[in-house]
Amino acid sequence: MYKSLAKTVRDKVSSDRITCHKDGTFTAKKFFFYTHGYDEDKFAERVTESLEKIGLKIYVLETAERWNNWPKDSWWEVKFKVINQN
Repeated sequence: MYKSLAKTVRDKVSSDRITCHKDGTFTAKKFFFYTHGYDEDKFAERVTESLEKIGLKIYVLETAERWNNWPKDSWWEVKFKVINQN
């Protein structure tokens, strides 16, 4: 069941990287160069809305912005747990 849930999350969340952790949580990362008014909270909202559209409810555990000087990558990340499935 966990493998199919992980595949569903990877397919439905628009991000650059999804990590599935052994404790049942997921981390979604979205890399950026310019923010254009976007931030980690807006990214968390987008992740939540994407999964709610297919009937998955999530609990966001943590959001973060990892900013680095160019040429290093910067990203937003959202750590979450799926709390119910249909």
